[in-house]
Amino acid sequence: MKIIFNEENENKLEQIFLHNKGRIPSVTDVKFINHNLIIIAHRYAYKLYLISIDIDKNSYEILDTYKTIDEKKKIHFCESFEIIYNQSKDMYQLYMIFFTNILWIFDVNIKDFKFISKKIITLNNNNTYHGMKIYNDKLYLSPSNIFTSNKLNNVLEINLNTYNQKYLNSGDIKDNYRLKDILFINSDYIFIIINYKTNIKLAKDNQITSGAFALFSFPNFKLVDKIEFNHVHFDKIVSKNNYFYITGQDEICGKIYKGTIDLINKKIILLKNFIVDDFPHGLDIYNDLFAYTSYDTNSVTIEDLSKFT
Repeated sequence: MKIIFNEENENKLEQIFLHNKGRIPSVTDVKFINHNLIIIAHRYAYKLYLISIDIDKNSYEILDTYKTIDEKKKIHFCESFEIIYNQSKDMYQLYMIFFTNILWIFDVNIKDFKFISKKIITLNNNNTYHGMKIYNDKLYLSPSNIFTSNKLNNVLEINLNTYNQKYLNSGDIKDNYRLKDILFINSDYIFIIINYKTNIKLAKDNQITSGAFALFSFPNFKLVDKIEFNHVHFDKIVSKNNYFYITGQDEICGKIYKGTIDLINKKIILLKNFIVDDFPHGLDIYNDLFAYTSYDTNSVTIEDLSKFT
């Protein structure tokens, strides 16, 4: 099934050009709560959606929305989020980043179907964060600075109990890396998707340059293995059953890349890629369901995971 959003681009966000085609940054991320509930983040609409879905009937209902405008009336344009169940509250907690140095925390009440704003945290420096993962009660944010003049390329660790912030040693992470997203393989290894920095304007120049999949030891970030790509732009990564799935756009079409990590030989193994809607961005997997968002179609597509095997 496909859910298409027809929000107005009221703040006139400019297009991002990949190869010779521009797309307005629209649906940035998606997460399943269960088989019948999903959360969507929309960038130019600066909005969260809580949506009920019925895969069998190919139908959906928007249960709640939240405009990400703070108390000072400042607009925050949604980028990525993570959710985790809080048993003591019997609610889900949502952690949202905005490609800025702001982290916004929400409760998600799935009994009353409501987003509840709880806290906004200013992060310790002016990095722009794109990727994030929760691992062992800590939230990790990956910086995706655009310009080579910004040297602050350390992954940020946030304790979810105290909100204390800690920057990790950058190790073999280079100044010209844009860390688009991260994935913990286990407590000893972290997988990072990278676009290389160039001094280009998002809305003016072709964003397809080159990138890489890289496996690092953790927490010292020593490079273990890397696969490089020409003319591909990467965005998000998730895992399921020892496979990873990555959204990317090459010069021709949008793709989902599938692979695995051989921990015995410490190698990244790329298995397949699948053609999808142009400029796929966010993605998630829940049991047998696979979801990805697309800037090109301003949509989220939900399909059976078997399509990507």
